[in-house]
Amino acid sequence: AVVSTQSGHYGRGIRHIVNELITTEKTYMKDLMDILMGYKEPMEQYTDVFDPDMVESIFLNLRPIGNFHLDFLEKLDEQQNNLDKLANCFLTKDSEEGFKLYDEYCRKVPESLELVNELLLDQTRKQFIVNCQMHLQHFFPLTEFLHRPIQRVLKYPLLLRDLQRHTNGTKYSSVVDNALDTITEVAVRINKVKRVQELYSKELVGWQGDHLLEYGILKLEDHFKVNGSKDNRYVFLFDSLLMITKPLKEGKYQYKSHLLSNEIAMTENVKGEMDSKFELINFNNKKEKSTDCDSALIPLL
Repeated sequence: AVVSTQSGHYGRGIRHIVNELITTEKTYMKDLMDILMGYKEPMEQYTDVFDPDMVESIFLNLRPIGNFHLDFLEKLDEQQNNLDKLANCFLTKDSEEGFKLYDEYCRKVPESLELVNELLLDQTRKQFIVNCQMHLQHFFPLTEFLHRPIQRVLKYPLLLRDLQRHTNGTKYSSVVDNALDTITEVAVRINKVKRVQELYSKELVGWQGDHLLEYGILKLEDHFKVNGSKDNRYVFLFDSLLMITKPLKEGKYQYKSHLLSNEIAMTENVKGEMDSKFELINFNNKKEKSTDCDSALIPLL
């Protein structure tokens, strides 16, 4: 399709995608305002029923997210007939900072949802929340709306990928590609956080340590052969933690051991072993010699 960035004479396919981007952004903006004005603000007024810290724990950083999207929507709307500037809305410094807000929201929203479910066990608080929902004429409850921010940020790559297909080979392909790459990085971060939350809350058995998000981003997960074990182990590698587990049925993992990244050293020259293996040495005591320390033997990637 040929695009005129000044007159807005898009091909039908591009026009449809641009319209969908802006229309759904307006819908999302309304959802955010409904959450903030229809739930958060009324709850803030009833401090005898809802503690201020409790309200903040439910709605997290949705206020700055809402402020960001109010400005983001205005820019998209202004540039809807100028495709290169429209795509560039995803590449600005403000957008970079705005989309970073979702990292914190995604990390904390499971606790937010859990707190709402706890409040619903109290009849007074439940009736208040239900009244807010009825006043907003929402079919779906508050918990469903608290999922909307994550759903929205994961929708952008799909829309820009469609736009990429229609602009491939045109002079606009570069800026659209850059916009897609940028928002895809955001989506990848969010999906990694969601994966760790799922692992921590549903799949991992026997782990007694901190929440896994405290150890950074999940960099890798895969099956490995560990020295001294006849069965394969499943390893999760985080920024500051390497966790060794045993695969169980129904997609669960039994915690076996872990190594902190600041307490280990690696050697690729393992005596008597093939080149496909390396040794991790755990220095629990810096005065100990490596030969006296625990180690695990697993294949190189």
